[in-house]
Amino acid sequence: MEETITASGLSRDQVIEELMTDYGQAILQLVYTYVHDTALAEDLTQEIFI
Repeated sequence: MEETITASGLSRDQVIEELMTDYGQAILQLVYTYVHDTALAEDLTQEIFI
């Protein structure tokens, strides 16, 4: 499988991992304010990054 390299020199997976690290918690909190269910908020947050 060919790995995509971004302009930053990171692979697509590395970029997604960095985004999850930087913004994952904030997105989870935002999603939770709408759904009021921890498990659902976690699932939806994961879907955002897929």
